[in-house]
Amino acid sequence: MEYAALLNGAQPVPTSGKTFSSLVTSYERSQRYRNLAPRTARDYDKVLTWVRKKLGPLPVDSIRRKDMIRARDANAETVRFANYIVQVVRILLEHAIDIGWRDDNPAKGVSLLKSDAPAWQPWPPEKIEAFRENANGRALLIFELCLGTGQRIGDVLKMRWSDINGDGINVIQGKTGTVLWVPFTAPLRNLIAGTGFVAQMD
Repeated sequence: MEYAALLNGAQPVPTSGKTFSSLVTSYERSQRYRNLAPRTARDYDKVLTWVRKKLGPLPVDSIRRKDMIRARDANAETVRFANYIVQVVRILLEHAIDIGWRDDNPAKGVSLLKSDAPAWQPWPPEKIEAFRENANGRALLIFELCLGTGQRIGDVLKMRWSDINGDGINVIQGKTGTVLWVPFTAPLRNLIAGTGFVAQMD
């Protein structure tokens, strides 16, 4: 009942010991958290702030699966954040198991919400060609890098001329930290071969 009341806006009742506030602090000091990519850590921090505010004084060993479902559904108007609550609290509770505060993880197996927003669709060939015909300079270079490497825009904007290696480019993904070598597509290869783009990539 404590979790239900808190999620419905009731004032928290102070509890000593192994609380969610203490768990978040412990997690933030762990190697698991320190190994996160900067972008991922920023996303996690939003949920960790929510956990401290909503669940902070409550005991970690008392939360149940139904409480996780209630927390998810209480934030369903923002599907991405609701799902992130489930995912990050699941990781927090894994950390609780690691440090001996729980023997199980009630967030494990809790399903994520499906968004009603239409799925992203790839550009049709005619739109790609129309953009190529009308764009130039930096805009065209960024377009071909996104299209040709399949990387997130944030990773594309960090690319430098020195990252090119042979007939491809070395990439370190900001979200996952994964190191990749991505071969050039023909349009991208032809574009960066132009001397006018060397200075723009440095």
